[in-house]
Amino acid sequence: MVTFFGELDNVCSSSDGFDLIGEKLTDLQLLDIYTEITNLGTRYPDELSILKSRESLLTLLGEHEEAINLISQNNNLEKHPDLNLNLAGHLGAMGKKKEMKELLSSLIINQETTVDLLIAFIAAGTLDKKDEAITIWKKILESEEITDLTIDEDVLEYPDDYSCLSGLPMREVITGLEILQRYGIRENYEVELYYFVDFLKIYLEGISDNIYDTLENEGPYEALPGFLVAAAVGDNGYALAKKIFDQNPAQNPSISLHLHTCLNSIKKYTSEYAIGNRLIKSLHTDAINEPGFLTTLQTETGGDEIQVFEMLYHLEDTGISDIIPSLMDEMERNYPDIRSKTIEKFRNNPRLWSDTINQDEKYEDPEEELYDTLDELLEKREDKKAFEFLTENMREGRLLSESGVSLYLAGILGKMDEMTEFIPMFKEKGLNQYAYLLEGYQFLLRKDIKRGLELVKRSTQAGFPEEDAMIHLARFLNQSGYPKRTIGICEKLLKKPGSKVTEIYPALIEAYRMQGKEKEAAATEDKFNKILSG
Repeated sequence: MVTFFGELDNVCSSSDGFDLIGEKLTDLQLLDIYTEITNLGTRYPDELSILKSRESLLTLLGEHEEAINLISQNNNLEKHPDLNLNLAGHLGAMGKKKEMKELLSSLIINQETTVDLLIAFIAAGTLDKKDEAITIWKKILESEEITDLTIDEDVLEYPDDYSCLSGLPMREVITGLEILQRYGIRENYEVELYYFVDFLKIYLEGISDNIYDTLENEGPYEALPGFLVAAAVGDNGYALAKKIFDQNPAQNPSISLHLHTCLNSIKKYTSEYAIGNRLIKSLHTDAINEPGFLTTLQTETGGDEIQVFEMLYHLEDTGISDIIPSLMDEMERNYPDIRSKTIEKFRNNPRLWSDTINQDEKYEDPEEELYDTLDELLEKREDKKAFEFLTENMREGRLLSESGVSLYLAGILGKMDEMTEFIPMFKEKGLNQYAYLLEGYQFLLRKDIKRGLELVKRSTQAGFPEEDAMIHLARFLNQSGYPKRTIGICEKLLKKPGSKVTEIYPALIEAYRMQGKEKEAAATEDKFNKILSG
């Protein structure tokens, strides 16, 4: 049986956080996840997220020699220089202190690029070479042009753009924060801490979408490993951020406020995962039948009644247990307005929208006729009318759960510029996955490739489906005059089974023609036409 980590999208959305699992999971649980990801790797041998996930899990299991063998294969250390820091860690854990010091010393010497400087900084701090670490950090700030940074709205909105450590994997980000704190380095320290906490919040937003997709499409037991990992990452990430913040608080009031807001969001996510974990494990035990089970569940997880009811809603739709409806009835007796409050939460956060809401006969959806009209237009392939109808309603705050459809239509109709007016609304409603994608589009049009790509990536971390984001990115890059990048993205997408060829091929054909590669364009067009003709 394939569970949560048997799907590539789920591994990609969660791999960045594996280093924060700590001791929350048993060795047996870690080994089960490792085995599933390793099996997935046979289908995707070149996927970096699989490599890094396996290495992180081997580290947690204490299998350092096997981890060294893994990252030493296929020129991985040359292709991904930051893995040398992992190699040094494994050597140290195996008692090979001399080899570890020699490797770290060699990493300090190489300071050609910004990535090299970041690796050198971590290496110097690991060897406790304070003066060298401080000097290298100053070089990093100069190379990134982040000296004397003023904390403004841009920094608070996009901390990853102003964080130097954001160019490293999570394990090294944590090490970097600890080095900055240990040596009392204040230059950009607060931004680095804020980036870490903000990233953690976005990470949890993204993995939540994948967990609920698995829960609803596969079942609760298939989703359980996702709940376990997300809870561990959230708990340990929160504890670590709180510890660093308490020991060396942010002096800037704006950053301090945003840090607290992010930490509160992380805490809510951890409660949510704990509720899901506890409920799924209790489904076929006597504990779930005990008086006061729901009260105990809420108290011990730190969640609220809406989170508990929401999780029951998800589980009810799976049909896994006959007791779920009775638990929901109990909650409605204790909290008469709990159903309407939960549905209102879904309405305000369409990323959480579940088919169970539409199927609930107890709730009459005031927008039902609007959904029917939209569906009818889409079925008739009247895309232009559907786009106009949908965006007109979105301006009035209606049909926001169909925001992804509006972006899809904008992409195929060439109307993405019209969607940028919704950025403030998306931010206000917490629909950051759409806001980030559109902001990425704006920066790419302005030829700010680095920031544009980062924002598109951030949209996927906030819950935008990765394949859809890459298809949009391919179109954006063509429009911005970067067809070579589009070709690379499209070729990679087409290698994945079940890819959306009807959306990918047009962007690829256009990119070939933009580069003057008419032969390749014609061949691709011919292949595409054969697919369309069946």
